[in-house]
Amino acid sequence: ILCTGVTDVQPHIQGTIETVFDYANAQTIDYCLICDGHHVLGKRTVIIGNENSSAWNAIMLHERYGCPEMTILTNGKESNFQKETQKLVDLYNIRVLTSPIKEIQGEDKGKILKGFLLEDGNVIQAEMSFVSLGMIVYNELAKQLGAEVDERGFVIGNETGLTSVSGLYVAGDLKANTRKQIYTAWDNAVSAATAINLIIRTKKRNQLLT
Repeated sequence: ILCTGVTDVQPHIQGTIETVFDYANAQTIDYCLICDGHHVLGKRTVIIGNENSSAWNAIMLHERYGCPEMTILTNGKESNFQKETQKLVDLYNIRVLTSPIKEIQGEDKGKILKGFLLEDGNVIQAEMSFVSLGMIVYNELAKQLGAEVDERGFVIGNETGLTSVSGLYVAGDLKANTRKQIYTAWDNAVSAATAINLIIRTKKRNQLLT
């Protein structure tokens, strides 16, 4: 059963990803909206990212929790939003700023987030932030073994996790078309292990019967 998973892409600030580590550990800079989106309730919030999915994360948080201020920081990149997405961003008064992030401002080893200093001198006040830069999918072993992957690199498996390679199963974040959540990873693993166990038991049973 392959469970090699994924990693969130980290923002580079002044040439390093280490700037976000204290805040990520304290969950004032976070990654999973499903798990931790409720933390933005009543807080000025920043989304770090420039893709259409980044804008949709900002839209979803605004719609669910009505953040008093929502800002998308593209960290030096041009925004890449679809026309309809941009219209919603405008209607919801979500700011989009393209200047690179120079500094994260906060206290107590990241437990308190105060905002972001941009290279153009602007200071964006925020108490909560989410990184939305995509994922690195660890599928090299799966591909070496011949497993089929989708357009995003996730490994395709059936309801039990069986891939296009006989005897090779996938579970967790690596599996295509599944929520990237702990509870779905557990469910995937149980389904795969149960299927494998059934194959082993059936083989042994048939040997006894012949």
